[in-house]
Amino acid sequence: MLLLSTSFGFFVRKVRSTQQKKLICTILGFSVLLILSGSYILHPILLTVINAAIVLCANKRFCHVISFLFCFSYLLFLRTSEYFGIPSPPEITCTAVMIMVLKLASSAEIWELPFLYRVFYVWPWFFSFRMRIYVAFVLGECICINLGLGAYPEKSATQPGAGPTNLIALKEIYY
Repeated sequence: MLLLSTSFGFFVRKVRSTQQKKLICTILGFSVLLILSGSYILHPILLTVINAAIVLCANKRFCHVISFLFCFSYLLFLRTSEYFGIPSPPEITCTAVMIMVLKLASSAEIWELPFLYRVFYVWPWFFSFRMRIYVAFVLGECICINLGLGAYPEKSATQPGAGPTNLIALKEIYY
């Protein structure tokens, strides 16, 4: 599924309209989550609908606090649902909800701040969020390397960051 999603980016880049790109990516993301989560997709939908209601209906001075409390309480409930006799959702659903909680809880608060503060607040926050994701991927790659999983055969004499160094042996294997 990851390879399919990654290859889909080639086609999305050809779409010129930003709105169409957003719509296509939203539909694709929702479809992938629906396929992988099944009926558990109700958790992200419920989180989005309730948070939208909080932002639209609650007092603007307190909507960020209410949104924050609701989002993190829902995430806590979701991660501990098996202790209440409710089946735990798939890990992909929990990951999607966790990312949504981080985005939704921060988006309710940020609109109360001045524009320049929002701009300079978002950059470091987004940078730190991306770095956490990158660290997780690098650690996952390290685990795969330590387990001996990789893309190249051992005869190609791979080096970290350089790939295969014995290209003649690699050609002999594949041709």
